[in-house]
Amino acid sequence: MTNLFKSINADGGAEGGGGSQNHPMSSGATPGDRAPTAIVIGTGFGGLAAAIRLSVKGYRVQMLEKLDAPGGRAYVHKQDGFTFDAGPTIITLPHLIAELFTLCGRDMKDHVDLRLMSPFYRIRFDDGTHFDYSNNDEAMLDQIAQFSPEDVQGFKTF
Repeated sequence: MTNLFKSINADGGAEGGGGSQNHPMSSGATPGDRAPTAIVIGTGFGGLAAAIRLSVKGYRVQMLEKLDAPGGRAYVHKQDGFTFDAGPTIITLPHLIAELFTLCGRDMKDHVDLRLMSPFYRIRFDDGTHFDYSNNDEAMLDQIAQFSPEDVQGFKTF
């Protein structure tokens, strides 16, 4: 079953979950008052970003999601009294999120507190070795050279 979440109007306002029958096409509005409608399937990060961009461009956006709440792969699962957050472990490109806030005339720093972590995360192997993923290119190249020297050039060109 598909759930319909908020409809976002071109002016940034939102109608209640489940959609609304007050769409410009059914309210007697003149053709000049009609905003085009876009339907976004999926409410993961990509779907949410697409909906924001479309609404800023003047579209009335409806989002469809098969789960009972938004999130996509970042969905929060609840079972037997426990909560499992499947959200991102780390956000490696925060400027993309900041860009969405800017498009909406907001400053991300007023709403979200992101902190640089170093390393971003550590990958541990059965033999006791580990690989630290970070934004330090020199440290990354050194580690790649230890694990797989033939992949150093691939990392540099990536």
